[in-house]
Amino acid sequence: MAADFPLRAETRRGYNLRQIEGYRTEEASHMSGICGTAALDGRPIENGEIRRMVRALEGRGPDATNLWQNGSVAFGHTLLATTPEALGERLPLTHNETGCTITADVRLDNRDQLLDSLGLRLEHRAIGDAELLLYSYLTWGQDCPNYLLGDFAFAIWDQRKEQLFCARDHIGMRQLVYSHEPGRNFFFATEPTAIIENPRACRLVNEERLVDFFIGNGAVDLTSTFYHNVYRLPPAHSLVLTRAGLHVQRYWRLERKFELFLESDEAYVEKFLEVFEEAISCRLRGGPLVGAMLSGGIDSGAVVAVASRIRGKNGDGPLQTFSAVGDNPGECNETSNIMLSSQRKGVRSHFIHKSDLCQKRGRFVKRAESLSEPFDGSMTLLRAVYQKANDAGMKVVLDGAAGDLAFDPGNYLTDLIKKGKGSLAFREAVGQAKFWGASSLTTKLMARSLWHASMPASLKKARKRLLAKSRAQKSRNKSLIDPNLARRGNFELRLELLQDNIEIEGLLEFAARAKALTHPHLVLGRECYDRLAAGSAIEPRDPYADRRLLEFCMSLPADQLERDGWPKFLLRRAMKGLVSQDVAWGRGKAHLGWEFTEEFMSVCDFPYEDPRELIARLEGYIDVEHAKECLMGSGGAFNLEKQIYFRYLAAWLDTYKH
Repeated sequence: MAADFPLRAETRRGYNLRQIEGYRTEEASHMSGICGTAALDGRPIENGEIRRMVRALEGRGPDATNLWQNGSVAFGHTLLATTPEALGERLPLTHNETGCTITADVRLDNRDQLLDSLGLRLEHRAIGDAELLLYSYLTWGQDCPNYLLGDFAFAIWDQRKEQLFCARDHIGMRQLVYSHEPGRNFFFATEPTAIIENPRACRLVNEERLVDFFIGNGAVDLTSTFYHNVYRLPPAHSLVLTRAGLHVQRYWRLERKFELFLESDEAYVEKFLEVFEEAISCRLRGGPLVGAMLSGGIDSGAVVAVASRIRGKNGDGPLQTFSAVGDNPGECNETSNIMLSSQRKGVRSHFIHKSDLCQKRGRFVKRAESLSEPFDGSMTLLRAVYQKANDAGMKVVLDGAAGDLAFDPGNYLTDLIKKGKGSLAFREAVGQAKFWGASSLTTKLMARSLWHASMPASLKKARKRLLAKSRAQKSRNKSLIDPNLARRGNFELRLELLQDNIEIEGLLEFAARAKALTHPHLVLGRECYDRLAAGSAIEPRDPYADRRLLEFCMSLPADQLERDGWPKFLLRRAMKGLVSQDVAWGRGKAHLGWEFTEEFMSVCDFPYEDPRELIARLEGYIDVEHAKECLMGSGGAFNLEKQIYFRYLAAWLDTYKH
């Protein structure tokens, strides 16, 4: 079968790739940028169109830039290579016999299974992940995403059918956006900035997404971008473009296929570690260029512990970790926990302090001023950690961002009450209150759970309608949004959609957990991590976003996810002997993110430091008189957090304008 699939790489421009040493030749992965355009009216693509698009992605893939063009269709690809196979796989890639061409940002975790299924095991050459993906399409057609495990976004031009097929991975680790003008143009890219670089694309701001920014939460939907007529392809979706039109469809949905009943807590730990270690092992591909983000919590602590143990068993060098820390560990629980986790054998730690922002202010200001989205503005800590990893020579950084959602128990207290287990629900409420250090929380938790367990759906809907107006008014006043922008951008509707996404009460037990595990918050967070990491030429990988691990968590009884008020109960028990007990059983949460952002603003020459200049720049976007009170302290309390928040919006608007 393999002999029937000769492939070639068609390129118009290329750069020499940097040499990378120390890898096993059977491994391959890379994070890259992809883009493309199709002229639906049949006109030839002008060379400058795809060049401008791909140029916007070269920071994401600094190792090579390649173009492919065939009449009215053109692809671009920028490469971040992390293995010798990635160095040898030049994309876009064309299959000689069928003329099918692929551009992809992909890491496949089930390579062995695919090689066997496709009859490629005996090939005496390295097969890259994108090539393997193209073989999958040639064998299974539009069903191919169902056969893939890993992180991916790709586009395939099928010359035989004159159609474009695109897909995004199950969880949304890789980005894919598109713009469609029926009968005229179609564009796709890793980021919207690449699409609007095409002179034929629309550059208008999407005012509904601006409203989301003022609301303070981007988890309103899975499709919006800050540009009019530019959409995100949702996770677990594919699209097919033909001259007849565009069709988007879901190919996978997280569901509970069965409930896992094991004989003991220890058996659950053993089974979890089997799944968890596999998820981490897949993400260690890349040898010495793979590091890990380490915070003071159990999520990243568990990843580092297991990853360093796997590397030790394989005879690899220490796992390099990267952490943002406070100046005095004795006064910062987050920092003291990081120091405990950093003492683990097989770990080489790197720390970044707030003072480092001043030493490298120029670099940080440049990154902050060139935001892809204003939502990314206050993520100073993440930018600093990724830059530290880049300085240390890393190209991949593991994290644990999806840990909170992976172990979400859904409506646990409400479900217990519905099952007649009120005393157990009360015990759990007491435990939750103790975990968060707020004894008064017990009453609130029980009252809310009793309400949702006993009230009919019709009454809940009526209450929701009554509260919607007052909630919208309070949110508008707090947001400082200009009333005209609020009206044009459908403020009340966007807020209502956000509330619908947040609300899981009333859903059946497993439906609530599935919604929590695939919540738009997770997608938004992963997209943010992706953009910030790309700014430092880093590929982020999250073992908790592994499809197999999420499906495993869906199968667990709720008391394995939470017990006696302890969230992530199974994970904490599984880390016995691997993670410090102070880290594994630490209560509450701490984070240094805001401290880093404050420090950045105080030491770096970031635009719009003068509130009056900031307000003038945002006229038409904010309620000017209300903003003067809030941002300048005239007649009201000075709000530093909002001022910083809006400085990033102003910086993004300047970037968009130019």
